[in-house]
Amino acid sequence: MDDDEILEVGSNLVKELEEEYEKEVPSIAIGRKIMDKLERLDEVALCPFSASVYRRYRDVNQFLSEVESLIGRED
Repeated sequence: MDDDEILEVGSNLVKELEEEYEKEVPSIAIGRKIMDKLERLDEVALCPFSASVYRRYRDVNQFLSEVESLIGRED
């Protein structure tokens, strides 16, 4: 993705949230929207965002489980 595409995604995200919420937007709603967009656009970018910002995994096994679900593999 180039810078213009990232800006467009961000602008669309803000617009969607403004349409859905009248006043305050819960942080969980922002995180979910970002996760949905990243999953469709760039699964590689989804992993670090998910791990460090949104989900706060307890351990590496929990993180690996998320990665496996993204690639459609399960042990």
